Amino acid sequence: MTLIETHSGIRGIYGDSLDESLVHRYGHSFLEAMNLDKNSTVVIGHDTRKYNNKLKEVLLKLPCNIIDIGVASTPLIQNAVRHFNASGGFMLTASHNEPEWHGIKFLDNSGAQIEPEHAKKVIEIKKLGKNVNISNNVSLLDKRKEAYRAYRNFIFSHLGKEGVEKIKEKNFKIAIDPNGGAAVELLHIFDELSIETIKLHHELGKFGRIIEPKPETLTKLKEIVGKENVEFGIGFDCDADRGEFITSNGLSNGDNILAVCIDNFLSEIENKESEFVVVNEQTSYVTKKVTEKHRAKFVEVPVGENYVVKKMKELNSKIGGEGTSSGVIMAPSRCRDGLLGALHILKFIAITGKNLNTMLEELPEYHFIDDKFPLASISLNEMINKLKKYYSGRDFIVKDVPNGLKVWPNRDSFVMLRGSNTEPIVRIRSDSPSKSKTEKLFNELKSLLR
Repeated sequence: MTLIETHSGIRGIYGDSLDESLVHRYGHSFLEAMNLDKNSTVVIGHDTRKYNNKLKEVLLKLPCNIIDIGVASTPLIQNAVRHFNASGGFMLTASHNEPEWHGIKFLDNSGAQIEPEHAKKVIEIKKLGKNVNISNNVSLLDKRKEAYRAYRNFIFSHLGKEGVEKIKEKNFKIAIDPNGGAAVELLHIFDELSIETIKLHHELGKFGRIIEPKPETLTKLKEIVGKENVEFGIGFDCDADRGEFITSNGLSNGDNILAVCIDNFLSEIENKESEFVVVNEQTSYVTKKVTEKHRAKFVEVPVGENYVVKKMKELNSKIGGEGTSSGVIMAPSRCRDGLLGALHILKFIAITGKNLNTMLEELPEYHFIDDKFPLASISLNEMINKLKKYYSGRDFIVKDVPNGLKVWPNRDSFVMLRGSNTEPIVRIRSDSPSKSKTEKLFNELKSLLR
């Protein structure tokens, strides 16, 4: 039985490691950990996985005020928490995992995923095994229409009046693959902006490909982009916080998309030197080079969206993200938002006159290799200690990171190993301006795993 319980939330296979009873216990544990009671209000939403309605039913009986949004993207639900001044929320999703996986993202009163220390407390309370009886909610409200309208208004406000008009004037054409997920319910926003869309897999709840958008799963979208005269294609995961971009040159990695957004965003700001850009420590240093070009401050935090968001709030940062998961975070949003990122890129295209291919080509040259491996026969800690001993004997900087190790041969390159927060695997990433250096760093670390 595989149940993953981390600061990113919980995920498991329905009917195996995750069921209504577990979700019920976690719902009560969340209320206790966050000090919520009958006077508190929580927002509940979910993606399009088969058993989410069954899981939602037990959350709807929690002893507090409930606002039920139904099928929605994670960014929409997070915005709804802020819009309704709620005390927190639940997003039922397993994000990029396959359909049999289900899960919960726990949200605080800012709409962000709860901070790691709060997530730890939720898990600890649940593991105490307290008896919790099925109760009745204090009130239950259906605010679906209002939540969707509020999110639409948030998107338009974030783009700005000039940005909205610039986009409308261009009559853009793009290709979209929501893959039956929550992004299906957001397609009307493109229509409102006079954006023509070629749609693929857009029937709600019907998955036409593997959930995770990546090169081998977006082949049909790539074909459409190659045949049609579109600005780009975008493929979403199930809860639509993640969007992968495809241009006529092929799939654009998330690190470069994040770098494009940082570059254009900072170009619009006058006092660049006072701005902070926050990324996770696995993100490619192409983002660092772009940030330094504008003389803004570059900040790294542990892997995990909640770490990025927490630091962005502390520093009043306006932009950050996780390139490794195609995630641009733009304040006051508290999560990756594939739709918001796509629309900002269209805004940048409209303002600069450069297409996405050109923007990507103008980035500093960087190469990275990503791969993942099942956990070996030795434990993760034993593996980390072995690597630490090897690299510490050389002229490298070595740093412990949560669930892993990061190594720098110089300030512009790194190699990193990390145990995943959401899967029983380890990930390796190497990153350098030199392709040969990237390959050497990767292969060297990989050889040490044997």
